[in-house]
Amino acid sequence: MHKLFSLTAGMGLLCLAVSCNTDDAAEPQQPKNACLVTKMTVAGTDVITYQYDSQKRLQKADYSGDATEDNYFKEYAYNAAGRVIKETFKSDDGGDLSYFTFEYDGNNLLSKIAFYSRNAPTNAIVHQYNKVIDYNVSKQVVKVSTYAPDNSTTPYRYDTYTYDANQNVSKIQEYTQHSTGAVNDVSSEYTYDSKKNPNLGATFLGVGAETHSRNNILSEKVTYYLSGLTKNYTHTYLYNEKEFPVKETVNTGSESYQVDREYSCSE
Repeated sequence: MHKLFSLTAGMGLLCLAVSCNTDDAAEPQQPKNACLVTKMTVAGTDVITYQYDSQKRLQKADYSGDATEDNYFKEYAYNAAGRVIKETFKSDDGGDLSYFTFEYDGNNLLSKIAFYSRNAPTNAIVHQYNKVIDYNVSKQVVKVSTYAPDNSTTPYRYDTYTYDANQNVSKIQEYTQHSTGAVNDVSSEYTYDSKKNPNLGATFLGVGAETHSRNNILSEKVTYYLSGLTKNYTHTYLYNEKEFPVKETVNTGSESYQVDREYSCSE
């Protein structure tokens, strides 16, 4: 949730909205009376606004920055079960820049994410990678493996997930495949508040602590084992009456910035 993720086109991590389904789904869902994020402002300049359909599904996210940045938007498509199956990243003129596709297993669990983007010099849309998701018996994500499009056998990266007693992701360990085997090169450890997480169950955000934890991150410690570097991030919040964060202050150690969220809340 630190600034590294803000406005990163390939990651799609600023589309903060809540999935409002109540079925036995892959991701823990907020109830139907949950608040939907309608606008988010990052560091006072980067603004994202969200449009929903009559079923409270995110249809479009508009991104705008300061005068030096290009504006763009994302559109979403759904299957008959109401699950997002495609997120398309577009320039202001409507041209496709990249897209994600989402697949689900027989239990409605998110099972695969594929990413496609334009490659130089031809500018053609190219399949970049696949992410395959594994679950435990409690339907919690326990492993995310990243494969090259032409290799469905051996992942070149994978992440493992550990949870605390409150169903929050407490640790993610990242591994890279080397000729001698998998190497644990990065780990992230998290602590949380006790309030409602607006990212919970947002499939289009992919997988991570932000989308698979019931509460909001208070601290994140990232350890880079190969370099010996450690980074610490802290988050403080103000909440609305529904216990969703409306103001978030992120401290990276070298800088701090604010994230403001506006909601539409049903009774």
